[in-house]
Amino acid sequence: MPPAVTPEVFAHCVAVDLHNRGYWWEAHEVWELPWRAQPRDSAARHLLQGLIQLAAAHVKWQQGLTRGRRALGTRALGHLRQAAAAWPSTRAEPWGLDPGAVAAAYAPWLAEGPAEADRETLLAGMPPLLLHGPPATEGGR
Repeated sequence: MPPAVTPEVFAHCVAVDLHNRGYWWEAHEVWELPWRAQPRDSAARHLLQGLIQLAAAHVKWQQGLTRGRRALGTRALGHLRQAAAAWPSTRAEPWGLDPGAVAAAYAPWLAEGPAEADRETLLAGMPPLLLHGPPATEGGR
């Protein structure tokens, strides 16, 4: 039987979808709900803080604010790397993201992306956040 989906994980899934569609401000707002529910300095809180700051960096990017984008991007990568170091495996269950892989995918994009871009340009070039489910159990389910 699959694990129950908590309201926090459901909000996270909605935020990932919003992020991948270019609704970064909205994703940022939705991620704050589960972020507030996590214990201070926990891996989950670092993961969510990194995603919140990543979304905010995209908002700054869209506004043409390079300095803000770089500062938020740097902080986002730091939180994602802290989350990756805190989890014993590469799978951040039940959040469905590998924070180390997200940081690795976004580091060059944040460093080398266009100075200013509209939503469509950013969406065309940025790596999507890919969710994965829990590991399969015996019998393929």
